[in-house]
Amino acid sequence: MNMIPQKPGMVIAGAVILMVVLSAGCLGSAVQKPPVPCSVTLVPGQNLTINETQDNAIICAKPGSTFTLELNDSSQVGNQ
Repeated sequence: MNMIPQKPGMVIAGAVILMVVLSAGCLGSAVQKPPVPCSVTLVPGQNLTINETQDNAIICAKPGSTFTLELNDSSQVGNQ
């Protein structure tokens, strides 16, 4: 096998270019989205039953609060 020795300057330049390319995404400023406002906020100890009346609502639950999800039984829809 005939191996061509590489110059140390080329190896270092290649390593620097590789580090710049890999870290390019980390150097940009982080764009943060503003927080989404809550339609309903549950406080600790509060319980909320969620059903179709909360359509498209944003519900924020604090630790210690609970919610019950009420699903409609649509097994009879269309059967006559």
